[in-house]
Amino acid sequence: MSYNNNHNQISREYVTALSHFWNGRPQTAIEHLTTLLADNPDRGDRFMLYRLWVDILAEQKDFMLLKSLADHLHILGMIDSNRASSYMAIRGLVHFELDELEAAKFYARAVGNGVHNPYSHELAFRLEQRTSLSPVLFVTMKSKSKLSDYFHLKCAVDSAHDNGDHGLANSLLKQVGKLYPDSPLPLQYRVQVSLREERFDDARKYLDKLSELFPANHDYLVYSAFSCVQSEKYQQALKYLGTLMNRGAEDDLDVNLLFAECYRNLFAQTGDATLQDKLNNFEQRVEDLWSTDEKTDQILSISDKTPEGQTMASQNRKDVKAWMVKLDSAEYYNLQSQAQEAMTHTLSEHAMPGDIVVFAGDNYQDPENSWRMGAVYSVESDPTWHPVRGYECQLTPMHQLEASIPFEVVVGEVIQSKSTVIELDHDAIELLIKAVQDFSSVDEENGLMIRDLERMRMSS
Repeated sequence: MSYNNNHNQISREYVTALSHFWNGRPQTAIEHLTTLLADNPDRGDRFMLYRLWVDILAEQKDFMLLKSLADHLHILGMIDSNRASSYMAIRGLVHFELDELEAAKFYARAVGNGVHNPYSHELAFRLEQRTSLSPVLFVTMKSKSKLSDYFHLKCAVDSAHDNGDHGLANSLLKQVGKLYPDSPLPLQYRVQVSLREERFDDARKYLDKLSELFPANHDYLVYSAFSCVQSEKYQQALKYLGTLMNRGAEDDLDVNLLFAECYRNLFAQTGDATLQDKLNNFEQRVEDLWSTDEKTDQILSISDKTPEGQTMASQNRKDVKAWMVKLDSAEYYNLQSQAQEAMTHTLSEHAMPGDIVVFAGDNYQDPENSWRMGAVYSVESDPTWHPVRGYECQLTPMHQLEASIPFEVVVGEVIQSKSTVIELDHDAIELLIKAVQDFSSVDEENGLMIRDLERMRMSS
């Protein structure tokens, strides 16, 4: 029954469910999981099966089923008190995927620091990773051999890479290869590294291999097209997108956005009127895809303005978040040198209307220990996905700073001097408030900013 003699808790049934997931068959994977757990609710690998179930539903954005799964895990934890901590930790991960961070934190506190429970450990890690300025290490070289759940290994690989520990990352990938020889993770890791280092041709080479191994998973073709767009190889991108169209992806938003991106750039290069027609066609398709009932409801809920200019959604929210966007030198200079006005900017899939966004850049007087706060904006829309630029939100300026305000920060080498998005926790907001209060040019505008940051701190 075991898939690996050294890790007999990894069953062939679990690997079969993973294989469906890897091959882009989420519904088949869920049907397989539910059958296994219905036939034997007490099977030894049940927590691995439930953890996989969480990830599939989260990737599908099936929030209703995620909530139902959370209730089911609660009941199971009450029935099996000896294993309650594992059920609670996985339920905490469900709340994390639902962006219900206070509930996730509650379960993290309830199950402790997770030293002896990898699911508790993962929950604590993900919560810390969400709000930490520096990369967080999930596992050490000494403790890596204790991992067997596929998603714990995946989490550990990503963490090691973020921390610049390539030796640990490669060691973990070898472990993945032994436990899950058919896993896409080693190639996915190479794609991730290549994209981060902007080696788009290398990324495309690895993505082509993934498409060959997992032909039913269309995501790899989408990222191949994305890599071509990033390297300005638009004709090659169109070939990948044409393949996706032939496979029935004509209603996929990412595919249509990438088509529009290709034709926009090709028309700018050539001025060919036929390309303009194609661009108009795909831009209309994108608009139509965003006009489904679900999207229309979302747009309407954030566009009805109150007299004060805030959306109805932001007025009624109590769980307002604060975000920091760390810009690179060129972006920060452009932000400081131009009049502040409404804009669209890359943010986070977890951002919501009413959140506050603080833009920061390097402090050249002390680049190792501090940044400078340059502008404060409010979020006015739900995040929308763009395959080239990521999750974007519409932002409006809240506070015009006469001079940028320095503040102390401890950051890892990976974040230093690079653009990134960070969710600010209670302590980080307090640090910003103190920086504004200590700044020599405290005026009415800065006083209003302190008030808004205090509101963020109270809700964090």
